[in-house]
Amino acid sequence: YRVGHMVGGAAMEALGAKGVSIEVESDVDLPMSYHIMGNFSHAVPCRTLITPHDSLFSLARAHGSDWLTVWSLNEGNPDVRLTLEPRYFAHPFEVASGDTGAGVMSRFGMSEMLLYRNNPALKDPNALDLGAVLCVVPNWLETAGGNGQKICSATAA
Repeated sequence: YRVGHMVGGAAMEALGAKGVSIEVESDVDLPMSYHIMGNFSHAVPCRTLITPHDSLFSLARAHGSDWLTVWSLNEGNPDVRLTLEPRYFAHPFEVASGDTGAGVMSRFGMSEMLLYRNNPALKDPNALDLGAVLCVVPNWLETAGGNGQKICSATAA
């Protein structure tokens, strides 16, 4: 398929079938024109494309996490990163029956601000859609297990 940059969302959605190869180019022959080829697919939740200026530290900081958590979510050598390589910044959490925003925040020790920061499309944490994926960054000192008890606890040295 050859797609001009002025194509509407409905046409792009129609091309969204897995494995459809697309070619996008500007309609104008200017120095700023572009030509991109690739496969059209849906974005994987809780991932972002890193730039040459990004590191796992900066990715973690931007999403309220820590380097070790971001490193553990991504395979490969953290010192070798390709430009525009997708990297996980948070754990994908699929909403199940009975899950609420307050319950997710309590379970993972997250603040409401962090929940919104990592899920910008979230409109109302009290009206979660079954099967929706939330990007969660556990606060390991506040995270609760299935029985409600904290997973980790701070102890005095």
